Amino acid sequence: SASKPAPMPTTINAAADLASEAPRVVLTGTVVSPTQLLGRNQFVIQAPDGRGLLVQGNAKQPTPSLHQTIRVEGTLVLNDSGMSLRMYATDRWTPAPTEGRRAVRVVDLLAPSAEDEWSLIEVTGTVAAVNKQSLTLHLGETAIRIRIPTVLGYRTERVKKVDTLRVRGLLALTKDEH
Repeated sequence: SASKPAPMPTTINAAADLASEAPRVVLTGTVVSPTQLLGRNQFVIQAPDGRGLLVQGNAKQPTPSLHQTIRVEGTLVLNDSGMSLRMYATDRWTPAPTEGRRAVRVVDLLAPSAEDEWSLIEVTGTVAAVNKQSLTLHLGETAIRIRIPTVLGYRTERVKKVDTLRVRGLLALTKDEH
Protein backbone atom coordinates (compact mmCIF):
# COMPACT_ATOMS: atom_id res chain seq x y z
CA SER A 1 0.00 0.00 0.00
CA ALA A 2 1.14 3.55 -0.70
CA SER A 3 2.13 5.64 2.29
CA LYS A 4 0.63 9.07 2.95
CA PRO A 5 2.88 12.06 2.35
CA ALA A 6 4.06 13.77 5.52
CA PRO A 7 1.84 16.68 6.60
CA MET A 8 3.17 20.15 5.92
CA PRO A 9 3.11 22.71 8.81
CA THR A 10 1.13 25.81 7.82
CA THR A 11 -1.29 28.41 9.19
CA ILE A 12 -5.04 28.73 8.75
CA ASN A 13 -4.39 31.89 6.71
CA ALA A 14 -2.08 30.13 4.23
CA ALA A 15 -4.30 27.05 4.12
CA ALA A 16 -6.88 28.81 1.93
CA ASP A 17 -4.33 29.16 -0.86
CA LEU A 18 -3.52 25.44 -0.71
CA ALA A 19 -7.02 23.96 -0.42
CA SER A 20 -7.57 23.45 -4.14
CA GLU A 21 -4.69 20.92 -4.17
CA ALA A 22 -6.06 18.86 -1.19
CA PRO A 23 -2.72 18.94 0.66
CA ARG A 24 -1.89 17.22 3.94
CA VAL A 25 -1.23 19.84 6.60
CA VAL A 26 -0.63 20.36 10.30
CA LEU A 27 -2.50 23.34 11.77
CA THR A 28 -2.50 24.88 15.20
CA GLY A 29 -5.63 26.61 16.46
CA THR A 30 -7.97 27.08 19.38
CA VAL A 31 -11.20 25.07 19.52
CA VAL A 32 -14.10 27.55 19.51
CA SER A 33 -17.11 25.27 19.15
CA PRO A 34 -18.60 23.29 22.03
CA THR A 35 -18.84 19.51 21.63
CA GLN A 36 -21.87 18.48 19.56
CA LEU A 37 -22.53 22.03 18.27
CA LEU A 38 -21.86 21.01 14.67
CA GLY A 39 -22.51 17.30 14.92
CA ARG A 40 -20.47 14.29 15.87
CA ASN A 41 -16.69 14.63 15.47
CA GLN A 42 -16.88 18.13 13.98
CA PHE A 43 -15.42 21.28 15.52
CA VAL A 44 -14.02 24.67 14.55
CA ILE A 45 -10.49 25.89 15.26
CA GLN A 46 -9.44 29.51 15.00
CA ALA A 47 -6.22 31.39 14.49
CA PRO A 48 -5.39 34.36 16.75
CA ASP A 49 -6.72 36.74 14.04
CA GLY A 50 -10.22 35.25 14.40
CA ARG A 51 -10.14 33.31 11.13
CA GLY A 52 -11.60 29.84 11.50
CA LEU A 53 -11.70 26.43 9.88
CA LEU A 54 -14.17 23.56 10.19
CA VAL A 55 -12.48 20.29 11.19
CA GLN A 56 -14.19 17.03 10.27
CA GLY A 57 -12.72 14.74 12.89
CA ASN A 58 -12.70 10.97 13.08
CA ALA A 59 -14.03 8.51 15.64
CA LYS A 60 -10.52 7.52 16.78
CA GLN A 61 -10.32 10.43 19.27
CA PRO A 62 -12.86 12.42 21.26
CA THR A 63 -13.62 15.95 20.12
CA PRO A 64 -11.24 18.40 21.83
CA SER A 65 -12.60 20.67 24.56
CA LEU A 66 -13.85 24.20 23.98
CA HIS A 67 -10.98 26.75 24.24
CA GLN A 68 -8.30 24.03 24.01
CA THR A 69 -5.38 24.88 21.71
CA ILE A 70 -4.43 21.93 19.51
CA ARG A 71 -2.19 20.83 16.66
CA VAL A 72 -4.22 18.83 14.16
CA GLU A 73 -3.16 17.00 11.04
CA GLY A 74 -5.37 16.21 8.12
CA THR A 75 -6.21 16.92 4.51
CA LEU A 76 -7.61 20.25 3.32
CA VAL A 77 -10.79 19.75 1.34
CA LEU A 78 -12.54 22.36 -0.80
CA ASN A 79 -16.04 21.55 -2.03
CA ASP A 80 -19.47 23.16 -2.34
CA SER A 81 -19.67 23.48 1.44
CA GLY A 82 -16.42 25.47 1.55
CA MET A 83 -13.01 24.64 2.92
CA SER A 84 -12.51 22.21 5.79
CA LEU A 85 -9.87 20.00 7.29
CA ARG A 86 -10.70 16.30 7.08
CA MET A 87 -9.09 13.97 9.60
CA TYR A 88 -8.81 10.46 8.23
CA ALA A 89 -8.54 7.37 10.47
CA THR A 90 -4.79 7.75 11.07
CA ASP A 91 -4.89 11.53 11.65
CA ARG A 92 -4.70 12.86 15.20
CA TRP A 93 -4.90 16.08 17.17
CA THR A 94 -2.60 16.82 20.12
CA PRO A 95 -2.63 19.57 22.77
CA ALA A 96 -0.48 22.60 21.89
CA PRO A 97 0.69 25.71 23.74
CA THR A 98 -1.98 28.40 23.99
CA GLU A 99 -1.80 30.93 21.17
CA GLY A 100 -3.15 33.89 23.14
CA ARG A 101 -6.38 35.80 22.87
CA ARG A 102 -8.35 35.48 19.65
CA ALA A 103 -9.26 38.67 17.84
CA VAL A 104 -12.75 39.44 16.64
CA ARG A 105 -12.64 39.53 12.84
CA VAL A 106 -14.11 42.42 10.87
CA VAL A 107 -16.33 41.00 8.11
CA ASP A 108 -18.40 42.78 5.47
CA LEU A 109 -21.72 41.03 6.08
CA LEU A 110 -23.16 42.46 2.84
CA ALA A 111 -20.48 40.61 0.85
CA PRO A 112 -18.69 38.02 3.01
CA SER A 113 -15.94 36.00 1.36
CA ALA A 114 -15.21 32.28 1.68
CA GLU A 115 -12.28 33.05 4.01
CA ASP A 116 -14.75 34.63 6.46
CA GLU A 117 -16.48 31.28 7.08
CA TRP A 118 -16.16 30.19 10.75
CA SER A 119 -14.60 33.53 11.74
CA LEU A 120 -15.18 34.96 15.20
CA ILE A 121 -17.37 38.02 14.73
CA GLU A 122 -19.26 40.42 16.94
CA VAL A 123 -22.39 42.32 15.90
CA THR A 124 -24.81 44.70 17.61
CA GLY A 125 -28.33 45.05 16.31
CA THR A 126 -32.03 45.32 17.00
CA VAL A 127 -34.02 42.11 17.43
CA ALA A 128 -36.54 41.76 14.58
CA ALA A 129 -37.74 38.19 15.22
CA VAL A 130 -37.40 35.54 17.91
CA ASN A 131 -37.82 31.80 17.36
CA LYS A 132 -37.09 28.85 19.63
CA GLN A 133 -33.54 28.33 18.28
CA SER A 134 -32.78 31.55 16.41
CA LEU A 135 -32.97 35.32 16.41
CA THR A 136 -33.04 37.78 13.55
CA LEU A 137 -31.04 40.98 14.10
CA HIS A 138 -31.25 44.14 12.00
CA LEU A 139 -27.79 45.62 11.57
CA GLY A 140 -28.50 48.80 9.66
CA GLU A 141 -28.25 47.80 5.99
CA THR A 142 -28.75 44.08 6.51
CA ALA A 143 -30.42 41.53 8.74
CA ILE A 144 -28.83 38.30 9.92
CA ARG A 145 -30.25 35.14 11.39
CA ILE A 146 -28.42 33.93 14.48
CA ARG A 147 -28.85 30.23 15.12
CA ILE A 148 -28.78 29.28 18.80
CA PRO A 149 -28.65 25.48 19.13
CA THR A 150 -29.97 23.88 22.31
CA VAL A 151 -26.46 22.65 23.21
CA LEU A 152 -25.52 26.29 24.00
CA GLY A 153 -28.07 26.46 26.81
CA TYR A 154 -29.36 29.94 25.90
CA ARG A 155 -33.11 30.51 26.11
CA THR A 156 -34.27 32.75 23.27
CA GLU A 157 -37.60 33.39 25.03
CA ARG A 158 -35.71 35.84 27.28
CA VAL A 159 -35.25 38.12 24.26
CA LYS A 160 -37.99 40.42 22.95
CA LYS A 161 -38.47 42.21 19.64
CA VAL A 162 -36.80 45.65 19.59
CA ASP A 163 -34.21 44.62 22.23
CA THR A 164 -30.67 45.68 21.32
CA LEU A 165 -28.20 42.82 21.51
CA ARG A 166 -24.47 42.43 21.06
CA VAL A 167 -23.63 38.92 19.90
CA ARG A 168 -20.23 37.27 19.55
CA GLY A 169 -20.05 34.00 17.67
CA LEU A 170 -19.01 31.98 14.64
CA LEU A 171 -19.99 33.14 11.17
CA ALA A 172 -21.51 30.20 9.29
CA LEU A 173 -22.23 31.05 5.68
CA THR A 174 -25.02 29.19 3.91
CA LYS A 175 -27.02 29.90 0.81
CA ASP A 176 -29.93 31.39 2.79
CA GLU A 177 -28.47 32.83 5.98
CA HIS A 178 -25.45 34.33 7.77
